[in-house]
Amino acid sequence: MKYYNIITLSVIYLLLISVINHAQVVNIPILVTDGTSNGKDTLRFGLDPSATDGIDAHLGEAELPPVPPSGIFDIRFVGTNLNPPLQLGQGIKRDYRTGSANYVGIKTHQIKFQRSNSNNNIIINYSLPAGVTGRIFDLFGGIVLNDSITGSGSVTITNTGISTVLMRINYNLGSIGINNNTNLVSDNIVLCNYPNPFNSVTKIKYQLSVKGFVKITLLDMLGRELVTLLNKQQEPGYYALDFNASELSSGIYFCKYESSSYIKINKLVLVK
Repeated sequence: MKYYNIITLSVIYLLLISVINHAQVVNIPILVTDGTSNGKDTLRFGLDPSATDGIDAHLGEAELPPVPPSGIFDIRFVGTNLNPPLQLGQGIKRDYRTGSANYVGIKTHQIKFQRSNSNNNIIINYSLPAGVTGRIFDLFGGIVLNDSITGSGSVTITNTGISTVLMRINYNLGSIGINNNTNLVSDNIVLCNYPNPFNSVTKIKYQLSVKGFVKITLLDMLGRELVTLLNKQQEPGYYALDFNASELSSGIYFCKYESSSYIKINKLVLVK
């Protein structure tokens, strides 16, 4: 009898060790709803030392069946940010990524949703722990939706035809306990162009508060990238970039600034 008790205790011990080893460093739930009684569900994301960018069964990640028919609420993580990418129409409810207790970096998740009624708004409710901030934006780089998230709150997605958004999460876990309240979402950016409206040439000015890679592109009204104006690493400071649009026709364009922790878009009006 004592022999079997020892075996039982050993099994329990191994199970406990397994659970401890696979306990997420960060485990964040987000409640997503479209305002109806049946239109709500919870997704989870975070960090785990044993996680990959794929589907990790030991962390409770499991591939979902195809999206249900129209009129049935659905929410899931999808997209090419998973490795290997899941096919469109599939997805997962939990999406943990590799990260330790002092991880500093950025992870991007793609969220796909389906309203129970096409007129309903989608509301993403979140409560982020210390050292975690982020941004939720559309696939056009934030032209329609571009909301920062920190602490507790919600992001409302109105009925604009959007069914997929990106959630970029900034982890600064190494600063916890050092009284560092820096918001990683922002580079304290000042992005402007003058003159605007302009005839052929305008000057794009911006400020970079930390050293990093900067990309500035020109988009058309549909969010398509037309020209890459800048794509390189820069030191902190103020910068000015001359943009010559002599080969473009009159109309409305968008200047998109993107760094590792920030996205901002300005409207440009070209008049010839």
